[in-house]
Amino acid sequence: MKLNFKSLILHRTLVFLSLFYLSVSAYADRPNDTLRNGPMLSDLTFREAQIWIQTHVPAEVRIRYFETSTPETVFHTDYIQTKLDNACVANFILHHIEPSKNYSYAIEIGGTISKPYYFFESLNYFHGKEPPPDINIAL
Repeated sequence: MKLNFKSLILHRTLVFLSLFYLSVSAYADRPNDTLRNGPMLSDLTFREAQIWIQTHVPAEVRIRYFETSTPETVFHTDYIQTKLDNACVANFILHHIEPSKNYSYAIEIGGTISKPYYFFESLNYFHGKEPPPDINIAL
């Protein structure tokens, strides 16, 4: 009788561990779950944008982006390998930015593109086209 009870416990333990392993491995395969924090648009100028992200584990990451009105022209940043030394943080600079345009971007982690796409609008370059913005100076 003891042998059957031990084998039953062993069988249930193995089933539980197998299900646990399957659920953890399925969870870790999704790219959005690898992303810990971000993306955060950290700096935006007329011709550049900077995006900050943090991953849970070291990963090879890059940003793919395009102007929303022309999605067939896609730009990519260089790959950055996140490391535990700097808390798996990566800063990307997007160089192909034009003033007063809307852009969409996605994070590519380990070759898989994240969903959903994120959006931002570049700054308006007003010089020579319209009056400069009003300013207040305190004396």
